[in-house]
Amino acid sequence: MLKKGFIFFAVLICLYFSRQVYSQETNNYVLRAIPAPSGFKITGTKTGWDLNGEIFICPNISKLANTYSVKAAAMYNSKYFYLYFHFKAPAPMENYINPKINPDGGWGSDSVQVRMTTDQHLHITAWYYTPQKEPWVQIHYGMFNSKSPNYRDLNDAIKSGAIEIFKEDHDKKGYVQEIALPWKLLIKTGKPYKAGQTMRMGIEVFWGSKISGYGLYSDDNPKLRYADLVNPNNPQRMFFWANADAWGTVKFESHGNLSSSPTILQLTQVKNYESLRYSTQGPVPIKYYMPYTGDATLVIEKPDGQVVKDLIGNYPRKKGWNTDYWNGTDNNGHLVSPGKYILKGLYHGKINLLYEFTYGNPGNPEYENATNTGGWLSNHTDPEFITSDKNMIYIACPFAEGATTVLAINYKGQRQWGIPNINGGMLAAHGKYLY
Repeated sequence: MLKKGFIFFAVLICLYFSRQVYSQETNNYVLRAIPAPSGFKITGTKTGWDLNGEIFICPNISKLANTYSVKAAAMYNSKYFYLYFHFKAPAPMENYINPKINPDGGWGSDSVQVRMTTDQHLHITAWYYTPQKEPWVQIHYGMFNSKSPNYRDLNDAIKSGAIEIFKEDHDKKGYVQEIALPWKLLIKTGKPYKAGQTMRMGIEVFWGSKISGYGLYSDDNPKLRYADLVNPNNPQRMFFWANADAWGTVKFESHGNLSSSPTILQLTQVKNYESLRYSTQGPVPIKYYMPYTGDATLVIEKPDGQVVKDLIGNYPRKKGWNTDYWNGTDNNGHLVSPGKYILKGLYHGKINLLYEFTYGNPGNPEYENATNTGGWLSNHTDPEFITSDKNMIYIACPFAEGATTVLAINYKGQRQWGIPNINGGMLAAHGKYLY
């Protein structure tokens, strides 16, 4: 329901930048790897770590810094490349993806993926398999194309020399994940990087929930994902796994005790996250008038109407004059060129949502749920195969991503169970088995 409909306003902005700009999301471009002290071993704690080079990763600092964020750091020596992650997470170390059955699916819940370009491309997925209390590291070599050079999988990197340790925080609101990766698993020659060298690397972090699968397959994509350590000239986060040119840089330092990274400085400057829940930051003030207390949406455009930045969407603002701020970047995180830009906005009362029904979906309920009776079939292909027995009807489709390919319905048409994240195919029921 809308109060007085949607009302638009527009303002012309003349833009010139001369100082550092910050955004609600973090944008890390460089991770500095520090030489590890003699005799260093990972322990699941900060012991032995020089964290001056760490970066802060968060999709929205004002909203999520205390619940969905990660501090990441790196060290190295002649044998290992070390990574340190300190997660803030509502459901710490909850991941039910069975690595022995689904070794490349660990990203479906609490986990981290590290993507590197050394003398080869490689993708590292590391997680804690909750049912067995088992750390796991899987490495895919090459890009995700069977014709990619050195295309192969190392499904158990720990067995091949990697080390991984997890430790939950005392308040149970986060955890530490430490990984020691032998250079022999990262570089064909096995020769380690040295001070002064750089390596391209990107980081994707994932957060899950208490139930994120059923041991065989996950039917619940991660609750939240964020990619950081990006290339400032190509900060494309959408298909991060497929775009090596979007990955950022690791710089191998000759010493520690470094100055803080820009995102750590940004974090220390934001002391009261709650007060910034719906705030904006940047050097460009945008002042506008609200005739009544309601929600506002602001969009920055070029004079020809091309959208540059979706600044805020349905943010609560009070009656009277309000000021928001633009950090001068576009929707891809690039700093825009100086020039003239137009602010367009709308304001309206609260929008209330009322669920009525889902058309053509006899799931029970219509949406996915923890008991595996909800939702329906594939999110990519139509049903093509069907069979039945005296108890149920079984339906399959060729392929699904994050949805169901094989399911059973009763003779009233309601879903009873489904198998997600696998390829479907022709079906045959015989006795107590479904083939």
